[in-house]
Amino acid sequence: MTVGPPHPASERGSTVVELPLMVVAFVVLLWLGYGGIRLVSVQGDVDAAAWAGARAASGSYSASAGAAQAHGVASDMLASHESQRCASIAVATSGSWSPGGQVSVTVTCVVSLAEVTGVGFAGSRTFQSTAVEQIEAIRGGG
Repeated sequence: MTVGPPHPASERGSTVVELPLMVVAFVVLLWLGYGGIRLVSVQGDVDAAAWAGARAASGSYSASAGAAQAHGVASDMLASHESQRCASIAVATSGSWSPGGQVSVTVTCVVSLAEVTGVGFAGSRTFQSTAVEQIEAIRGGG
C-alpha cells in the first residue's frame, strides 16, 4: 500500500542537492545570529561605559579632573572585554561641575566586525552612547 503518489524519475537524487543547501542556509543563519548578538552586546558595553564614566566624572570638582576620570573609567571598562576590543575609543565630557549641575559623557567605540563580514555586516561599526549624571547639590571638599 502506498501513501502518496509515486515520485517521478526526475526527482531522484534531489536530496543530495537539497541537504547541502539546507546546511549552508543554516550556517548563514547562525552567523547572522552571532553578528546580531555581537552588535547588541557591544552597544550594551558602550552604554555601561558611558554611564560609569559619567558617574566617575560627577565625583570630580573640576572639568579637567572629571574628563580624566571619565576617560579612565570608560576606557578600562571597554578594555576589559577582550572579545569586543574597540579599535579606537573616544570619551567626551561636557556640563557644569558646580553643585546641582549636570555632567554629560559621550563614549564612542569603533569595533571590527571582520569575522562576520561574509554575511552582510560592514567591516567595522561605530557605537556611541551618552550618559548624564547629576552633580550632588550638597557636597564637601574642594
